[in-house]
Amino acid sequence: MNLNRDPQQPAPHAVSIHAVAPNPTVLAGNNIPQGDPLMTLQWLQVRVPKVFGMHEIELQPGVEPEDYERFFAEELAPTLKLPGWKTHLLRGDRGPRGGKYLVLHEIESLDARDRYFPGPGEQSEEFTRFLEHHPETAAAMEKWETYSTIHSENDITTD
Repeated sequence: MNLNRDPQQPAPHAVSIHAVAPNPTVLAGNNIPQGDPLMTLQWLQVRVPKVFGMHEIELQPGVEPEDYERFFAEELAPTLKLPGWKTHLLRGDRGPRGGKYLVLHEIESLDARDRYFPGPGEQSEEFTRFLEHHPETAAAMEKWETYSTIHSENDITTD
């Protein structure tokens, strides 16, 4: 399996979401610490960062959408269990990518992403060890490349 990318490609951009409570008076009944302004301020500044990795998927010639969806649901998704990661298969309903696929990796933090993929197109030694300890995941990822453009030079991705 080749996860290396062309080093001339631009680095992907991080997409992070930060949830911050907007107003203590609006949320007063939702377990916000009351009475201590410092505790209230600290509660309001809690941020929940996530990173979303996105791969636009094109099917390989001859691959039927139903076969790809079945493979993803039955073979790939059950084995792709990186700590801190959730992976989703989405299919466009309308627009320019209607009927096409997007794989969305929901990653708990930049650290969780970088633990396995420290740079664009790079995989860490820890990810290599993960695949060695989970041969079913390695086999499913190899097969994934026969179904789609994932991890190829045509893989359009950002995170």
